[in-house]
Amino acid sequence: MSKSRSSLEQSETTKRQKTAVCIIHRTDSNLENFIYLHELDNPEDRFGYICDVRNRRLEQPIGSANRMQTVCDQVPSKFDGNHGYHKDCYQRFTMNLNRLKTAAQTVSSHERRKSTRSPSETVLFEPNCIFCGKFGRKKVK
Repeated sequence: MSKSRSSLEQSETTKRQKTAVCIIHRTDSNLENFIYLHELDNPEDRFGYICDVRNRRLEQPIGSANRMQTVCDQVPSKFDGNHGYHKDCYQRFTMNLNRLKTAAQTVSSHERRKSTRSPSETVLFEPNCIFCGKFGRKKVK
């Protein structure tokens, strides 16, 4: 009897693995440790977090490695019982979020690059003179 029970459990596990859908799958994943969203304590929170990361990644410039366009395209609008993720896929999708720039950061970094100097001025030795160490600027016209 225990043999039939264990074989039944194995066939059920195999059946679930075949229908499991990793919503943030990467082709180079190790395919281990699949986690179903509906089995988590707060599946809506985790799915919301995945959607938030997707939105942040899609704000990155087109062609950026941080954009992960193909992975973001896999995230559905709603999840069902077969949706989940591999632990490896989740870690790769959510890593380096501090490197993602928001649209506001991109604009402010662009504004910082704008020069307030007139085109005829060139600034040398800013902010300290490399020879005497005094603070100041020397303008060459």
